[in-house]
Amino acid sequence: MLSSTMEVIAASFMDDLYRFALLSTGDRGVALACIAEVLPEAESNASLWRTQRHRFLWTARLLALRLAKKNVPGAPSGETLPSPLPELRTALNAAPPDLRPSLALHCTGDVKSSEVIQLFHLRSREWRVALVKFREQMASAGFPEERVHQCLSAVKLSPEERLLLEVSATALPVRRRQWDKALAVAAVFLGVCVFLGWLGWERWRDSPSVLMRSHMESFLEVNRSAGITGLEAFEGRASESQDWLFLHGIEGVRMPESFAGVKLAAARILQWNGSPLALFPTLSPPGLLVVVDAEALHLPEENSESGRSSFADWSGAWESAGSYKVLWMVQSDAKALEQHLRALSEPAQAR
Repeated sequence: MLSSTMEVIAASFMDDLYRFALLSTGDRGVALACIAEVLPEAESNASLWRTQRHRFLWTARLLALRLAKKNVPGAPSGETLPSPLPELRTALNAAPPDLRPSLALHCTGDVKSSEVIQLFHLRSREWRVALVKFREQMASAGFPEERVHQCLSAVKLSPEERLLLEVSATALPVRRRQWDKALAVAAVFLGVCVFLGWLGWERWRDSPSVLMRSHMESFLEVNRSAGITGLEAFEGRASESQDWLFLHGIEGVRMPESFAGVKLAAARILQWNGSPLALFPTLSPPGLLVVVDAEALHLPEENSESGRSSFADWSGAWESAGSYKVLWMVQSDAKALEQHLRALSEPAQAR
């Protein structure tokens, strides 16, 4: 754990954490135990911070909160600490309790006043007054600030203490915030929803109705672009178009009963996607009856025998006619198309 944590928090900053904890507690055991407790959380949140310094400051703040929960007594312990630690602790204990962690961190010599104020949410004037009093007390004890920093720089983790931290930190599970777990679950759920949405979109995009909509647009464009090319007069109903289709190379069309009564006004054959395309304009209602090779449409086998589709202000219905598809498009909404189809089916039922 320590080796991986050391990649997150540099060795020099680890020593500063040790100095800070030792100043705050006056007890090596408590200081090392608190550091070991915060190391897993420091590692698990390392990605939140861009630099080593930011990670150190965040970990120092976390360590201060952990030390406060230990309820360390104000008086120094019976342990003999190297100078100037006893003098520093005496001066720290003279400061207000809420300012002691900030003064202890400042003593490490690697933290600016602006960072201390921001880290512990202090008022600037309150911090300046406390710092001046602290410096005066240390100077009267024979330890000006420069000497304090120089002496503290010699206080470092020993190899044994580093090993102890490694063993202690490894034994502690990495604590995760509750919202981290919720966020992970939400991320997985969102991923599943996106995947299912993508599958639904792909299925919808490849559905017969959507594909036929695209073909409707293409048929209308082909008919418009051709103008009057190839148009022949054709007065009759769709049920009477089989001979005309046969003479023009489209054989075996069995006109669906639902379209048999559609009145045709003209007829022509055009090429579309390498296949012959029979177009029959209708006048009442205005529309276009299309007969095309089913294979040229590339519709999926499932649910493609018949159906409904629409494009712009056009509505269409199609059915299979042997190896062909017959599509009737009218320039109206889907409700009007259904009314036309019902009107066509009623005479057929009467017969």
